[in-house]
Amino acid sequence: ALLDLSGRAPQVEHAARRNNDDLGVVSMDGVSVVTPAGVQLIGDLTLNVTKGDSLLLYGASGVGKTAICRTLKGLWPGKGGVATCPQSIMFMGTLPYFPQGTLQVQVCYPDHSRSIPEDILRRLLVDCSLEHLLRHVSSSDGVPFSTEQLSIGEQQQLAIARVLLKLPQFVVLDEATSAIDPETEQKLFVKLSSRGITLIT
Repeated sequence: ALLDLSGRAPQVEHAARRNNDDLGVVSMDGVSVVTPAGVQLIGDLTLNVTKGDSLLLYGASGVGKTAICRTLKGLWPGKGGVATCPQSIMFMGTLPYFPQGTLQVQVCYPDHSRSIPEDILRRLLVDCSLEHLLRHVSSSDGVPFSTEQLSIGEQQQLAIARVLLKLPQFVVLDEATSAIDPETEQKLFVKLSSRGITLIT
């Protein structure tokens, strides 16, 4: 589905929020998108994305695409209406955060207690076109892996590996593949969809 945000006139109480994995839906019903300073960007927005569907937000720069993502995440309050988001959802931005630690720690973040077998880590790297990082997989040496050696595009690919590991119902990609070449980006979208993950981007 496509949502064109061009030319939406502002209209105008915080939006009610509810979390329900049983619904398998991400929705905004009559929600006005506002900045923390109270500036309204989009008025009376209604959208509905069910599991298995997908949604592409498009419009001119500054029209409010990122603001919608922040409102869905709960970082921005929204005004009026109801926003529904399942617990099983991940939000990915342009510059992913990477803690200090091994490559496995980077992929498992933010679950610091999780450990995955090396074969799974290898598969995730291959799925995300990061085969050149396979030499860093060995978890026995405990040597930290610095993501500073990676390009922004490679960092974004590594962040997508986190999504493939966690397998949420939904993932919201806010410019999260902006530095990845189109061929690899399309491959990642297909891989995410094939794992039953619904994309909002």
